[in-house]
Amino acid sequence: YYNAGCRKGQILHARLRLNCSGLNEHLFQKKNIVLSSLCICGQVESSKHYLLECHNYRLIRAQTISTLPIYNVQTLVSGSELISDEENEYIFKVVQRFILETGRFGP
Repeated sequence: YYNAGCRKGQILHARLRLNCSGLNEHLFQKKNIVLSSLCICGQVESSKHYLLECHNYRLIRAQTISTLPIYNVQTLVSGSELISDEENEYIFKVVQRFILETGRFGP
């Protein structure tokens, strides 16, 4: 299921999984590229915040991630051994759709 979805979605999703994405928390803690780990909404811009909490993406989240029966951050970024490969693949495709539709990491 790590190979599910389009190539760009796979890359962006893997970066979230590896904590080396363009999210401010990753850029601040790992690379010291930005001055703050905060999102434009004022909260720490972590994977969990981006995928599940940030109000800037609530509409896209309602159409994607919130439709999933299981959506904790660990399952969203890494999958789960407790569910089938088919379910993991579906979750990954939904997460990648969310990532691409938010445009957070560029066009």
